[in-house]
Amino acid sequence: MSTRIRSYKDYFLEAREKYKGNKPDVNFFYKKGVMEIDPSTFSHKYMDDINTLSEIVNSYFDKRNPTDNPKLIKYENFSKIRKYVKSISEIIVPYFEQNLYGCHLYVDKVYTWRNVHHEVKEDSWLWHFDNNPNEIHKIIIYLNDVDKSNAPFQYLMNQDGFGK
Repeated sequence: MSTRIRSYKDYFLEAREKYKGNKPDVNFFYKKGVMEIDPSTFSHKYMDDINTLSEIVNSYFDKRNPTDNPKLIKYENFSKIRKYVKSISEIIVPYFEQNLYGCHLYVDKVYTWRNVHHEVKEDSWLWHFDNNPNEIHKIIIYLNDVDKSNAPFQYLMNQDGFGK
């Protein structure tokens, strides 16, 4: 008996084939790489939960001093925010299943971090590459308003607007 090791892409395409819902163009997935979504796409409940979650974690972060890493603070009381994360996930996971992946998703990790302002850009704040397979995307939800002057996340694009 032989065992064939499937690649992430093989597994992804098989999952898409079995999925009963919408199957968006898979080329977006492999070429674009970046998807920005206006929060108004989602329900008022989503925004209410984001705002509540933001208040809870901001209160926590505002009372903390960075210790191990003075550039990043991790929210440590997940049980306090679990119901909001669950509610938000129940809204955005189906959205991504239907509008990006075209298959059911497995949420692997959920983190709540705060970047602390620092003058010297170094380490991961200067540059890093996650090296995930194309089929694994990070979904980043900011709990505060962001714009070009205060958003910590940047990515490289080619001249056609596709992520690199």
